Amino acid sequence: MIIYNFVGAADIYSTIYALDIGAGTEANPVVRAMMEHAGDGWVLGKLALQAVISVMVLWFPHWIVIGFFSLAITGNALVVYNNLAIAGLV
Repeated sequence: MIIYNFVGAADIYSTIYALDIGAGTEANPVVRAMMEHAGDGWVLGKLALQAVISVMVLWFPHWIVIGFFSLAITGNALVVYNNLAIAGLV
């Protein structure tokens, strides 16, 4: 779970960096809507979603949940890599 939250924080920071330098736009329509309607508050919304998922894993550590959680970590790590590539850092 520590890795998941670390990757989630890296996603937030890499998104902010790429957007600040004008390297792209947010591709996720849910996060884009949060950005448009909540301004900088989108970060709190994203952190809240991460917290919900983390609590679900702690509350119900079934192998199926852990499997989906592992896929979420992998997918989010790929998003971070993509953000860094768009920003020209990798």
